[in-house]
Amino acid sequence: MSTAPEPVTTRPILGVHHVGIAAHGVAALARFYRSSGGLVDWPAVDALRLPGGGLALAGPNAGLRLLPGAAAPLRRAVSEAGITHVCLQSTAIQGLQQAHAEAGARFHSPLVDLGTGFLYSYARDTEHNVIELEGVAPVWADPQPWLAHVNLACADIWQQAAFYAALLGSTAARSPRLRGDTRLDQIADLQGVELRMAWIDARNMQVELIQYTQPAAQATGRHSTRRLPGASGHAYIAFEASDLDAARALLLAQGGSVTDTLKGGLTNVGLRCRDPEGNALWLLDHDTLARCGAAIEQLPQPDVVPRFQAARAALQGHA
Repeated sequence: MSTAPEPVTTRPILGVHHVGIAAHGVAALARFYRSSGGLVDWPAVDALRLPGGGLALAGPNAGLRLLPGAAAPLRRAVSEAGITHVCLQSTAIQGLQQAHAEAGARFHSPLVDLGTGFLYSYARDTEHNVIELEGVAPVWADPQPWLAHVNLACADIWQQAAFYAALLGSTAARSPRLRGDTRLDQIADLQGVELRMAWIDARNMQVELIQYTQPAAQATGRHSTRRLPGASGHAYIAFEASDLDAARALLLAQGGSVTDTLKGGLTNVGLRCRDPEGNALWLLDHDTLARCGAAIEQLPQPDVVPRFQAARAALQGHA
């Protein structure tokens, strides 16, 4: 087993700015996310005229960007390699689940209690994309959900954990192998689930990694229907970088690649990259975003994830 990577001394990545989703119908999918998760239009990002067009939506701490022109939606297994889902957390999980149901979501299972202090359910949006709903401790009264993590299913979780830990200037928290639990089968809508997980702090949210060892994924590494031209679903993760050169150097040093420059209108706004397993990543320049009012720090609650973690720790300390 690989050891945890040493933390780096600099953290040029400021957080997950947004997750791109290739949509068959942008307008309808945008209505779903507005009504189900309380996301709002993010015109400052639209004004950047990022490649692919589309529509940006913001949560309190990060966003989604819906890209037009995808093929017909495909219902993939959550174990298929690539970017599999985003997670919404809320202190009012029943209301969040009801809002998703009313917006047209379908669920793998009712809310499941794994004994971790959270309640879990995988929902499918109207184009079969997965949203993980997590009910958390009622550390405050505000029911507004927030984006807690973005998930990738991996062929080699240790390689991916080392890559993202170095890129994000953090360390990976790792789970043991999880198996023999029908509750995991319910959540994933799979049989006989065995998996390992890792989580890496990205400041405003987390990157979550899963490697399914049972049932073996039909597509691993670079071989995935998520990679096909025109494929629907989660397309890329956009990170905001305070120093593009430093972020680029970290990415390359850990086995990632840079494919080309990102242009917003006539202005370079960042870099288009890939992680070691071929997942598409964008590095966006903080100064360019901030000038347009589109930086993470300009969202309503950019610190909601670390603030929740601190409040939960304090609550447990008084239990």
